[in-house]
Amino acid sequence: MHTAAYYKYVSLLNKLKDLISAGPDDLPEADALRDEMDPLWFQLSESERAEINKNVKLPPSPSIER
Repeated sequence: MHTAAYYKYVSLLNKLKDLISAGPDDLPEADALRDEMDPLWFQLSESERAEINKNVKLPPSPSIER
């Protein structure tokens, strides 16, 4: 069973993903969603965080030339 914070976080995360897929990720709307998500993250249980993290796909890291 998940908490209300989990469902709210996932909902906001999906909105953020949709927004980013439509354009740059530094839009004020994206920042507002992140600001709303931050306190929710700390309300999640460890297992809820792990579940969310396993479904996150990060872009490849840029290579660093030396």
